Amino acid sequence: METAETAEPVIQISAAEIDNTLHIRIRDNGPGMTADIQQKIFEPFFTTKPIGEGTGLGLSVVYNIMQRLDGSIHCESEPGVFTEFTLLLPLKQENAQAD
Repeated sequence: METAETAEPVIQISAAEIDNTLHIRIRDNGPGMTADIQQKIFEPFFTTKPIGEGTGLGLSVVYNIMQRLDGSIHCESEPGVFTEFTLLLPLKQENAQAD
């Protein structure tokens, strides 16, 4: 049986507009994450990499950018199977003013 460690790496990216919101999904067939790690991945300086090999800022920065854009980012993962991030961005703002 093929596992995340032996499978050919695959990344799937899709985008769709649903109810004036852009849904972007990024999914891989990597090693996945436990629920404990998923709860921490958006915290500044959290990393699963060895000391000196990662700052742990990437997903924290993305999370803050999404918040500033009135969007959101979510993660779903199953250890040994996949990880999928979903980014939701509003396409229309209620009180947008023309320049």
